Amino acid sequence: MSSMLAEKALPMARKELQEITALAKEVSGDENFELKHWDTAYYSERLKERKFDLTDEQLRPYFSLESSLQGLFGVSKRLFNIDIEEGTAEDAETWHGDVKFYKVFDGESKKHIASFYLDPYSRPADKRGGAWMDVCIAKSRALDRDTPVAYLTCNGSPPAGGKPSLMTFREVETLFHEVSFWERSVPIISYISTT
Repeated sequence: MSSMLAEKALPMARKELQEITALAKEVSGDENFELKHWDTAYYSERLKERKFDLTDEQLRPYFSLESSLQGLFGVSKRLFNIDIEEGTAEDAETWHGDVKFYKVFDGESKKHIASFYLDPYSRPADKRGGAWMDVCIAKSRALDRDTPVAYLTCNGSPPAGGKPSLMTFREVETLFHEVSFWERSVPIISYISTT
């Protein structure tokens, strides 16, 4: 699947990089401006603003955490034939009030095949930046453990002023990116592929 994605995405990525480079040269006034990787996000955002008259802030109302998760779970269902449901307080303890626990079920047999924690929001006082996903309880024949547990940690915008978390497009992209590693590293998919 990844080679098919690359085949479709690479030409568009190259075209967008050319547009970003041209914009950087124009904005800087330097025809010899050499775009560095740390410049790309900035000029990509400026290109989006210019082409679509749209900013990340204008998109936030469309990306609440809940609607983004619904979209993510829907894509996971279509790609991997899994159902994802939020667990209850009895299912698992969490390390913070913002953390949610989810159970993953096989779409056909409805068997509970994995679980994961989602720690979605930034907490600068006690949580490092970035985003990552990994296994905290692995599947093990030796321990007769058939239901692995992973954790997905993001640093999205927390709810504020009684309003829900409204994510930037980049934060939604990060959420989907971290989950995309299910295919390679998290046992949810490896479970499916070995049954």
